[in-house]
Amino acid sequence: MSIEKNKVLILSSYCFDHQTANGICALNIYHAFKDIGADVYLMGYTNEKDSNDLCRVYCERKHEETSRLKQTIHSLIRPIVDNGLIREYYTKAKTIIIEKHITLVVCMFLPFETIEVGLMLKQEITSLKLVLYELDSSCDISHKVGFVGKMQINAIFRWHKRCYSVADRIVIMRCHEKYVRKTLFRSFPNKILFSDLPMLEKRVRDQTDSTSHEVFALYAGTLSSRYRSPNYCLSLLNYGDIRRINVHFFSSGDCQNLIDSYVNGQTIFSHGIIDHDELIQWERKASFLINIANKNSNSLPSKLINYISTGKPIIHFTNSPNDVCISYLKKYPACLIINEEDPLETSYKKLMKFIDNNQYERVDYDHIAESYAENLPEYSVNLINNL
Repeated sequence: MSIEKNKVLILSSYCFDHQTANGICALNIYHAFKDIGADVYLMGYTNEKDSNDLCRVYCERKHEETSRLKQTIHSLIRPIVDNGLIREYYTKAKTIIIEKHITLVVCMFLPFETIEVGLMLKQEITSLKLVLYELDSSCDISHKVGFVGKMQINAIFRWHKRCYSVADRIVIMRCHEKYVRKTLFRSFPNKILFSDLPMLEKRVRDQTDSTSHEVFALYAGTLSSRYRSPNYCLSLLNYGDIRRINVHFFSSGDCQNLIDSYVNGQTIFSHGIIDHDELIQWERKASFLINIANKNSNSLPSKLINYISTGKPIIHFTNSPNDVCISYLKKYPACLIINEEDPLETSYKKLMKFIDNNQYERVDYDHIAESYAENLPEYSVNLINNL
């Protein structure tokens, strides 16, 4: 059925208040639907209790209050979900479907709740078309080891098979393709399609003259001592006498104390999390953008595609021979890849040379759009359009 004839409802999470990467992806898909004239509605979380807006669902996460042991036991059966959130989401989504005559529901994943709501709606209103759009893949968890890890893998596969058997189409991100083709694809070859993070947007490029423009690098996103640590990056930025560039961190996660120990008020600054629109303004002013690879994960950091959109030089810190970012960066002309296994002195020399040679480098957007076509939101919309 053509998308122009469909009325579309997108289920997401933090796409309005305190936008997350997944929420921004959902917004991009929403606008791509709008651009082709589709009648489309977007649902997401709000921090406002008793909101009368049908597209806003109150979310107050309580998972953190559950002990790690209870979470582990629960994960051996099914993903952890907030049942109260599911009920409110389902009630409002069903109302929109009836009032707006919705024919197609797109569930943006994560969170798990959107998938569960989509399944409930599909099972009650069988005429609905249901698309599961997996921005994250909970089934690509091959890094889990031991008896408990294997049981968790089995539980998540059972959950996926239940979901996939109900859905009409499943869109998987390209970074998980290799793993999914070996596993779930065999059972659902006619339902699973592959796309990529819909984060490519044409941005206004900053052309400020060097005489009035602070030279600085920017990192934006989540940091984790377990899977995305800034330790080597900070050590390098503190090495020698790096005075030609300032670095601003806009981050969340459990590494704040580590960052604070390096903040000096002169070259290294920390701002925490700020509004998405404000962050875009900082990105416009930045000379360089910093990316840190994930450890033990095939997931592509969405901010990497966001960075590529700007056309600005990217400084990437890699820590794994299987770093999924590398294949993307090989297509990007203005990029420095720093291996965290290298001595700081070696990386320092590479960094200084890159800064000197690329401060005003900008990659043409037409080249970017051609090289990263699957990251355009309209690419994903076209996949769904052929449902």
